[in-house]
Amino acid sequence: MNGEKEVSVDVLKLSLAFQFSLLSAIGLESIGIHIPLFRELVATIYLTIIPGLLTLGLLKKKLDLTKTVLFSIGMSFAIVTFVSAFINVFLASFGFERPLSERILFISLSIVILLLLIICYLKGERYLSFSYNPSFSPATLLLALFSFISIIASYESSFYGRDFLVLLFLGMIALIPFVISSGKFPERLYPPLILSISISLAFLRYGRFLFKPTSFGENGLAGVIKLAGIWIPNFASTHNSLLYPTLLPSVFSTLLGIDTLCGIAVIGFLISIFLPLIIYEIYTTLFDRKVAALASFLFLFYPFYHYLLGSRDGFAIFFLALFFLTLFSEEMTPATRNILLIVFAFSIIVSHYGNAYFFMLLLFVAAAVAFISREKTDLSIPAFCFLYFALTLTWYIYTSSSVNVKWAIGYGKNVYDHLSEFLTAESSAALKAMATTWSFAQEVTKYLIIANSLFIALGIIELMYLAIRNGKHLDEYSIFAIAFSLGLIILILPRIMGAPRVYLTLLVILSPFSFLGFSLLLRSFYRILARKGSYLLKEEQKRATILFSVFLSLLLIFGSGFVSTVVSKVNGETFDPRDPARWFPSLNEYDIAATEWFLHCNGGGKKMYLDSILSGEMVIREGEIDSGYPNFPLEYGGVRVYEMEPFTALPIKDYLDGKKIEDAYIYLGYHNTVYDFMGVVNEAGERIPLKTSDYMHSFEKNSRIYDNTRTLIYYIS
Repeated sequence: MNGEKEVSVDVLKLSLAFQFSLLSAIGLESIGIHIPLFRELVATIYLTIIPGLLTLGLLKKKLDLTKTVLFSIGMSFAIVTFVSAFINVFLASFGFERPLSERILFISLSIVILLLLIICYLKGERYLSFSYNPSFSPATLLLALFSFISIIASYESSFYGRDFLVLLFLGMIALIPFVISSGKFPERLYPPLILSISISLAFLRYGRFLFKPTSFGENGLAGVIKLAGIWIPNFASTHNSLLYPTLLPSVFSTLLGIDTLCGIAVIGFLISIFLPLIIYEIYTTLFDRKVAALASFLFLFYPFYHYLLGSRDGFAIFFLALFFLTLFSEEMTPATRNILLIVFAFSIIVSHYGNAYFFMLLLFVAAAVAFISREKTDLSIPAFCFLYFALTLTWYIYTSSSVNVKWAIGYGKNVYDHLSEFLTAESSAALKAMATTWSFAQEVTKYLIIANSLFIALGIIELMYLAIRNGKHLDEYSIFAIAFSLGLIILILPRIMGAPRVYLTLLVILSPFSFLGFSLLLRSFYRILARKGSYLLKEEQKRATILFSVFLSLLLIFGSGFVSTVVSKVNGETFDPRDPARWFPSLNEYDIAATEWFLHCNGGGKKMYLDSILSGEMVIREGEIDSGYPNFPLEYGGVRVYEMEPFTALPIKDYLDGKKIEDAYIYLGYHNTVYDFMGVVNEAGERIPLKTSDYMHSFEKNSRIYDNTRTLIYYIS
């Protein structure tokens, strides 16, 4: 490209520089000298870039700058995780009690890095080359400044509750699709634009998670492994098989010298900002760059994007995207492609068992589509299906006492047994969400997601129609697009869990078809009004991108909480117990402190009355509490990790109905006291909102044993 220059990076020198820098940082801290952020920054680059760069050099792959960074991050995560797991199992077999200690991890990874260096020097490519445009661009500086100010705005909101800048920048980001559709923004700057907006949105929408992480949530096992200093492969827990959300945060936080919660936040941030860029690169293999950019923003603006932050879903979808980027990249030789496909496919398996089984199903559907269409593809989809099937079963049988295999069988049986409830809102979370009347902003968001699904369906129908009418061959992307579109049916099956993550997984491939379906609708509208041809003229194509940008902007401002926040600030903060969103537990420091106090102080086997909102899920720093029992083990590998005792949750409705028992407790959480609201469910399954104040006289007859001004605990003697 005119004006671009070729740049070569000496991978060996760069790797050695970070190797010795990390050694220096750890050495300085061992003698009490801490340089703020030095170790954290060096270790982050060392763990997320260097192993992958050396692997690319070993494979002798020359990619552009964007793909070099993306593949380096993916391969680095894989190498660090798999090496740590191997070292853990190997040393544990020789009696090492803490094979995941800082010293052992650093030495082990250093040896692997040095081996890669030597092999790369002898057999690989020492220099990685890529092109870039050295000319100064004000737009690049503006993007960097935009991200920086967004971080400041998020900090102000997280610590001081000042939301004005957050709302302002969310409103500005909502206009970005119009910048793209105008055609005046240089296409070569789409990758830095997407990265900048991803960084900004990560902080603007999830700043509290990044600045003030308060709980491991579903990743409770990561904290357990960090404290125990060992990963026990056969420990009977579904999450124990998942190396990325459990083992990797432990390794990361150990070598960065930070708290495990912060390690989860760092990894979640990296995944959330680079995933849209991977998505964009996938889309450019089949669609023009403008459509690819708009489709990547559709993925980024998805209201449930927070599912990616340091969670099992985040890792699984991240490696799913890298899988398809590898599959569709023309720069890959067959040998290199196969190696990376196997690595990323196995990474999906050790990220999330639900996503792993779902991807297996989609692979078999894709194989059926390829067979029916009689298409030959670069990837032998049927053969890869059986390889993936073998890898999945082998790993889940070998680890966690096979509980993930038992889970899959039980889950599948549960869905099958309730097929008679097909299309009933009571048995399908997605249909129930569609049938529920939410607040104004959430209602609009719901219909925008429904509209997006219809656009995707139309886009896929057009793809299939054109293929049949014109005798057009289906390429690999089209085959997987049809398979993924059929995956939408999963959402309406009975007893299906995790509808938001299923939808997000499908968007990895299907997002561009939303624009295609939208364009088809517009085309049909023009044809009816003006009797034009079936294809959009150039002006009509531009109009389609502008109108689709309106759709994207609405999705962001309604789905991000922008509208609901503005409305609440204008009309005053109100609490409506009839709002279905109020029937979900809210993460707050008062409930966390109270729950942790009780778990540490109760003698075990106690019973506690809770309203229906808290009885299903309570949160503490170490993880989640379901009906009084933690989602993480208190003992791991024969070692007592946490000195706390579970309890039995009782419905507070029983207490209010006079069915109280002695030697039990009453828990009034933040929403009970601050919003004067208790949620109970009657025998018919109906939600009944009650006022806490109406029953305080009864609660106060008991001994108040805990009070942090928001959360109260009473003892019934």
